[in-house]
Amino acid sequence: MSPLKPRDLERTLQRKFGFEQAPNKSDDHRWYKLSLEGIPPILTKVSRSNKDIGSTLESKIAHQLHVKPPFFRKMFSCTKDLEAYRRQLLTDPYPPFESSN
Repeated sequence: MSPLKPRDLERTLQRKFGFEQAPNKSDDHRWYKLSLEGIPPILTKVSRSNKDIGSTLESKIAHQLHVKPPFFRKMFSCTKDLEAYRRQLLTDPYPPFESSN
């Protein structure tokens, strides 16, 4: 998979996975939030720069989305859709969501 551009990441998060822009916590990033029934809210941030997203940053974003990097890459190479992502979050989130017990 070729490196992701921030604007491509944002477009896919919003159009394919239903993330909505969240209030910004900083001027150099845009924040996105996904709310799915039965799953804690997912928050991620995307840089306002136009630089390619390298493998280190890709891993950090995958972590924020609670998936492993290979699954993350499949989300953006069109082999994983919202339903597959939702199933992944329900059955094997990585890292696991913190328990509220």
